[in-house]
Amino acid sequence: GPSSSQQRRRERSKKDEKPKKKRPPIKPSVDYTVYWPPDWLKQTRPLATPYFPQVGDIVVYFRQGHELYVNAVREEKVYSCKTQMPWQKYNLLPHEMCQVKNVHYVKGPPTLCSIALVLLSPTVHDDGPSTSRERPTFTFKYHDMDGVLDFLVLECVYKASIEKLWQPGERFCSLIDGTLWRGEVKKREPFSEELPNSSWQCYHVAWDDGATDQLSPWDMEPMPQEGEELDPSARMVALLASQTAEDPTEAWGGPEERERERILNGLDVVEGLDEAAMFVEPVDLEEVLDYCVAVPFPTDLSTIRERLRNGFYRRKTPLLWEVVQLGRNTVAYNEDDSLIVKHARVLVQTLRKFIMTPSCTDPLTCYEPEPTGEVEVDVMAPEVDFVPPALPDQESETSCVPSPRKRRAQRLSTDSPEIPKLPPWTQKSEDFLDRMVANENSPPFLQPVDANEYPDYPLTISHPMDLGTVREKLLVGDYKVPNDFISDVRLIFSNAKKYNRKGSNVSYLIPRPSLTAFFFRS
Repeated sequence: GPSSSQQRRRERSKKDEKPKKKRPPIKPSVDYTVYWPPDWLKQTRPLATPYFPQVGDIVVYFRQGHELYVNAVREEKVYSCKTQMPWQKYNLLPHEMCQVKNVHYVKGPPTLCSIALVLLSPTVHDDGPSTSRERPTFTFKYHDMDGVLDFLVLECVYKASIEKLWQPGERFCSLIDGTLWRGEVKKREPFSEELPNSSWQCYHVAWDDGATDQLSPWDMEPMPQEGEELDPSARMVALLASQTAEDPTEAWGGPEERERERILNGLDVVEGLDEAAMFVEPVDLEEVLDYCVAVPFPTDLSTIRERLRNGFYRRKTPLLWEVVQLGRNTVAYNEDDSLIVKHARVLVQTLRKFIMTPSCTDPLTCYEPEPTGEVEVDVMAPEVDFVPPALPDQESETSCVPSPRKRRAQRLSTDSPEIPKLPPWTQKSEDFLDRMVANENSPPFLQPVDANEYPDYPLTISHPMDLGTVREKLLVGDYKVPNDFISDVRLIFSNAKKYNRKGSNVSYLIPRPSLTAFFFRS
């Protein structure tokens, strides 16, 4: 823990620094707890389920599971889900191997994860078969929803689970919400006759309480031996270790344990800096009621430390992502010229340089008390070594997961194109979007207009646009120049004005002056 002098510096800094908020005044009548991060986003130990997305993950995407999730969201009216779905854009196989390109969180309720996936196998576009070695990218939002199983499964979890062919009469167990459930396999049968080769919920089972269910192989575990405890976190650590052993350079750029220990020791030093005092512990959400209105994914140094110690980060890239997110959270909640934002810039730049320099053992050599420019957010810099596998020339429809030998060869291929890195201006644009979304008048423009509520809207507006769609286009690289991004944001306002002039009862869709002024001033 910190020394007494370090503790005194933190207490002094906390006393001197009063965050200068740029949020609207707190309204006592609002239940701010609905904005708090859900349990699945507070994980600090590695678990197979619920899936916690990390940049660089290789995952298996199940179209059937995603369709079930979307249907459940629409039936229960959890949130507006109007955007084009991946299976509507591409001719997808029952399961597709993908890599996580980007992750972004959207404030709730419920808190959503906007995730960009890169398809790693050839696919078919709307306009016919793709002849080039492209990597199509699609983005969607999701959250851990009660009663809906994960449709994104880590490749190592998927591979380990399908090796076990369950037979009728075999006993199994599943850990669900911390409770161990036991049951018996009844039969194997495709979830859908249209996709007979899919392993999605292919097992019919009976729980010991008499209820029946359908499960996927990765939802099932062999029964523990008598006296043995089922530790899903330990199993996940073992799976990740075996994956790293296949290619030691793939995840951490060297011996993982040694790197983890180096960074943990560095965190000890960094936490003693005056600039780190406000970031060591989590923000008290019961005291700072409106924090999660602006910050959907809170984090802090102690959470980062615990995750790093537990082997939670599957690569160095998601560790960097969370360090940067700590700085972005500070910018989202506080005034740009406040002392705490300046401290965040120092902290993020110091940690980023230290983490990205494996030979460095003293983070103070990376410390600059007067950093220049914005908080560095490019965690996808070349030294992070985020290069998705090359596309194979041919891919069998019955197997989209290549062997370890083939997969390693793909990663080391040099003749295939890399995913183009987003230009620097896109990060500033995303920061700008964050600030627009945080505006108290933004809710009507966060999602596409509901045609059921405003049936004449599509007849009046030929090119709908909303802030959520703008963000998705930004994250997948649809905007080639800044003016394209600006044009779509302007389109949101012009559409609202055009529809309002029609004389319909659309006061809810009129952009409030504060939001309009913010956009044009910025």
